[in-house]
Amino acid sequence: MVRFPLTGLIIAVTGDFGPHRSHETLKRWTEKNGGQWATRMCPEVTHLICTKEDYRSKAPMDSLMKGYRLPPRGDYLVARAIKDAKKFKQVKKQTKKATIKKGVDDFKKECQDIQKQLFSDRYQVYHDSTHFAYNIVLVRVNLLQNKSERYVLKLCTTHDVPKYYASLLTYHTRDSPAQKSVLAPVGSDWATAFGAFTSAFQAKTKVEWDERLKPRRLDEDAFVYSPPKDGEPRGEMPEDFNIKVGVAAGLS
Repeated sequence: MVRFPLTGLIIAVTGDFGPHRSHETLKRWTEKNGGQWATRMCPEVTHLICTKEDYRSKAPMDSLMKGYRLPPRGDYLVARAIKDAKKFKQVKKQTKKATIKKGVDDFKKECQDIQKQLFSDRYQVYHDSTHFAYNIVLVRVNLLQNKSERYVLKLCTTHDVPKYYASLLTYHTRDSPAQKSVLAPVGSDWATAFGAFTSAFQAKTKVEWDERLKPRRLDEDAFVYSPPKDGEPRGEMPEDFNIKVGVAAGLS
């Protein structure tokens, strides 16, 4: 629990909230929770608490705001709410633009990496009907030898039609430059490229591609695949996958 939840807030009050919620009581409650109390409206006030009647009536608001210059139109709350809404909309728009730009930049970089390996600018990473990207990382760590290894396995497809495919494998370790290999060359059909992709996955992880999400025993020699988090695309699975997982976990 936060000890002083009102820290950083400056609060002003107008209106009658009844005998059990006097201004003095609200003042003590505000200061006890880390906030500051303001006897009148000023630019530093972050929150104004008022009754519904005072909000609709101009006279009490004028009394509280004596000496404070209001915006040309509307009261302080409305003006501030509009300002905050505009700021939020602007930030949201900027964030959306930045996200789109990052996605475009990442896509361009990804295509450039594929082009260097395939010597063709026609290819990109393949995404299936679940929007899962066939660009995966397999990791193996040896703590005793202080060694970390990883494979990046990619299934690629052409931008345009007719569709052609290719499969790539890149080995990374700290002690040597990346070792790149083409598992299925440009112009391959789906069966060839996907077969090369799944065969490489099984060879490195000792797990079949269709069983990649099942619980597995630890094997020091095998590379480890970490599936996407819940809610993220995990790739197409066989129709009986859930039944198989239940059997493997001893749930049936």
